[in-house]
Amino acid sequence: MSQPASRKKLVREHFYLFWWYYFPHYHNRQIPEYKKAPISSVYEMRLLDIEPREHGKSVVWSCGYPLWVMLTNPYSREVMPLENGMFRYAPNQEEEIIQISYAGALPRKWIRRHKAELSANKPLIADWGYQSSRGLGDGIWTSDEIRLRNLAHCFSLGSGSQARGQHPTIIIIDDLEDRERSQNPELRAKDKEYFYADVFGLLKPDSRLFVVGTIVHQDSLLANLHRKEIEVPPELAKKPQFSQPWTKFRFQALLPDNKPLAPEVWSYEHLLLRKAEIPPSVWRSEFMNDPESGENPIFPRSWFRPDMVGYRLHDPDFQERVIPKLRQVFSFVDPACEEGEMNDYTAIVTVGLDNSIGSNRVKIYVLEIKMFRASLRGQLTEALNTWLKWKGLIGFEAIQYQSMLAKEFGAVCDEQHIFPQYYTTNYREKKLAKEDRPKALDKASRAHRVTHFFEMGNVYFDFSSPMTERLIDQLTTFTGENKKGGEHDDGVDALVGCLWKVQEYLKTERREKAPSRVNIDYDPDTGAPRISEGAYD
Repeated sequence: MSQPASRKKLVREHFYLFWWYYFPHYHNRQIPEYKKAPISSVYEMRLLDIEPREHGKSVVWSCGYPLWVMLTNPYSREVMPLENGMFRYAPNQEEEIIQISYAGALPRKWIRRHKAELSANKPLIADWGYQSSRGLGDGIWTSDEIRLRNLAHCFSLGSGSQARGQHPTIIIIDDLEDRERSQNPELRAKDKEYFYADVFGLLKPDSRLFVVGTIVHQDSLLANLHRKEIEVPPELAKKPQFSQPWTKFRFQALLPDNKPLAPEVWSYEHLLLRKAEIPPSVWRSEFMNDPESGENPIFPRSWFRPDMVGYRLHDPDFQERVIPKLRQVFSFVDPACEEGEMNDYTAIVTVGLDNSIGSNRVKIYVLEIKMFRASLRGQLTEALNTWLKWKGLIGFEAIQYQSMLAKEFGAVCDEQHIFPQYYTTNYREKKLAKEDRPKALDKASRAHRVTHFFEMGNVYFDFSSPMTERLIDQLTTFTGENKKGGEHDDGVDALVGCLWKVQEYLKTERREKAPSRVNIDYDPDTGAPRISEGAYD
């Protein structure tokens, strides 16, 4: 590293050395050990780096990395291979970097930081030259844009900003979400839509995407990206460059053995002090990257592990062995909250009960999840299509608009001379109330009545389905509070409706299979047991 020529060759190839040598004022040449893995992954096409708050992730990815790319152009190639086996020359590829954060002021701060480093970092200037800021002839320097003389270009955007028309080679997303926005499900949905529609729309086949941040909510974009497994088509699975599109890292400030992740940054004592100073929910989110929807979630995420409760619906073995032998299939319809309401979703969930009634291991397979917006007629059509597909029992809630929907469903079926088995559920438990017509249980109470199915690992999900991820996100963020414009719980209501009926069904089956009581007396002389006439109840 002492000779400029050899040093420039090394730092051009290794971002870790570039960061270590030119930026000691950020880390005092003590880079935490855990950072080596993500920093060494800069040649990956998709990178997700989730780190605790105040552990120096942003200075690495939003300051050091763009400067490395702009000054060294590490991705330049003499040739670019084409799909047909041919190639084309690309000797002067121009790097164009977009930095995106939840507010425009934050990425502009990094643009200012770039300018400061290029103007005042003496080792950087000594090796890579002074970058003039005098105008178009030598470069472009504005509050949100910088173009160097080698034509490398970097500019900033705030989340939601118009990005169409750009052609970046690299996109860096740093803290796209903030804590306040994350508490609103509508804003969380907008952040995801912006990411998948606008940001992904900018990516060329050879563009890189790096996403860094801290998980601020368990239904946030980062949390979903970390959980989501992309099912690569079989024809691509054998090609290394396509088999694993994302390289993912998730770090917690305290390791399982209670040692600090980065003692150079946060000692064990300082972490304990910070943990004592802030609410538990903030500690779990900001420092452990493991937020919960509440202190005592109804459906903890630990109940939804693919290795424990996962199955593949379209697996040939499952289709041949399990589907034909299902003892009963239940569907439940949770309609939009009001007739004609188009802002709410209708959800229809279908589950299958396996043939092990009476065994110690009941298995309930979530077979199909539908969530959609539709008119009254559209809701009825989907409900009928669901029954025609699965031929089971289909249920509705027996209150207000839902009760009317059940009657309309019956009328539509009569018109078409189709006679499905459908039922209504009023969610009343007479044993819990003194009056003749006990009040229907609220959403949270209904959910609590079926949580044992999840806790015991009885409910199985097809984790390859995108709808499964959506339903589990609703379950793990469900609180039961009926807030206007609040959480989406349509899928939760529909699944709980299915499991409520499953529970009734299991109780009935067990009662029918229970043996009759037998009155046994004993012979007074021998003491041998004997069954007298009429002993059976």
